[in-house]
Amino acid sequence: MGNLYLYMSVDAAVSLRTFTQSMIDGEMVSYVPPSVDVGPGPLPVQFIYSVSDMHGNFHVDRTFNVTVLPVNNQARTGHDCVRCENG
Repeated sequence: MGNLYLYMSVDAAVSLRTFTQSMIDGEMVSYVPPSVDVGPGPLPVQFIYSVSDMHGNFHVDRTFNVTVLPVNNQARTGHDCVRCENG
């Protein structure tokens, strides 16, 4: 759930599947969690990735885990009133 994005500017983001170390160093790669309600508990998300360099070295099927925490951002209903009495 969620997506990896390449941020080229404040207003422009592109979904991506591959990226370079320089893009990470330049803070151009970002994970965006799902915009829908994830439910009452934490949502584990796992990325499976491979890494290679220009010398032919590579690692495959590495994992990176993220836990998306629920947020209570629902619109309030009714009136929020607090009554205090001195006494």
